[in-house]
Amino acid sequence: MTMMKKAIAHFAKILQKHHFDFVVLNNLYGAQKSSLMDVYVIRKDREAAKMVLVEWKSKDNDNAYLIRDTIFVLHDHTATFNSKDKQTYWDDMIDDYWDELLDHVVIDNVSVPMLPPTLQAIAMFADVFHHYKNNTLTSGMVEDWKGYMKLKESEIVRMELRSKLERLNML
Repeated sequence: MTMMKKAIAHFAKILQKHHFDFVVLNNLYGAQKSSLMDVYVIRKDREAAKMVLVEWKSKDNDNAYLIRDTIFVLHDHTATFNSKDKQTYWDDMIDDYWDELLDHVVIDNVSVPMLPPTLQAIAMFADVFHHYKNNTLTSGMVEDWKGYMKLKESEIVRMELRSKLERLNML
């Protein structure tokens, strides 16, 4: 098991110990190509999670935490969109799905939550697009997204994917 996987499991244990609702927004299947882990902590738990994580806080970013040589970045949204309408649609949808069955990856005997496959695919694509627009895209981000799409192809609901991407003007 890689050091990054151990760090992810450790991070998840910290949040789970305090009963915080969260999801990891990266591809956790296979080897990670990116050295950053993007995490969304649900709004009601976010400030409390930051207090718990304060000892690992990065000096460079108020929302970044260095745990076992892996940087975890807490985000205010599971995906960022360029209009208030799209952002509200997405955030409300995530809140509605929150109590649904999330996807989970077991790492070092720790169940790490992720969005359901269709929403995870959209969130990862939106992240790739966001980094592309800001000239911060790395090949690792693209490879993680491609790997996730290939692995979860049979679990991604194509009609739902298409309708959500159309609603977000991403098609």
